[in-house]
Amino acid sequence: MANDAATASPGVLGSLTALSGALLAILYTRLALLRVDIEEERLHFFSLLVTTLALLFCLGIGVILACILLIAFFWNTYPLRVLAILSAWFITMAVLLGLLALHKIRHKPQLFSTTMDELGKDIQAMKTPP
Repeated sequence: MANDAATASPGVLGSLTALSGALLAILYTRLALLRVDIEEERLHFFSLLVTTLALLFCLGIGVILACILLIAFFWNTYPLRVLAILSAWFITMAVLLGLLALHKIRHKPQLFSTTMDELGKDIQAMKTPP
């Protein structure tokens, strides 16, 4: 009887050790996925930021030079009309770009979606009996 209890304890202890090892392995994998998701998001953000700043700089210089060219070209005939048209154009573009930015903000992909999907699969696998 004492031998039966002694042999049963290592089995239960071994099972608990194996279970905790498996849970730690799952946790480690999910944290690694989370780290990769964060790193990808960070790299994407900074790449997009640098590209956007370069684009805005070049576009701003081009627009300023185009406006100066148009104003100089029509200086003797229609200077106020050109200024009004250019002002209306830039206000319209600003409104449209603002609406586009709002659309992109509202429809942004969910952060950590891959990690959450994997965690959902883990929870589902733990709920179903083997």
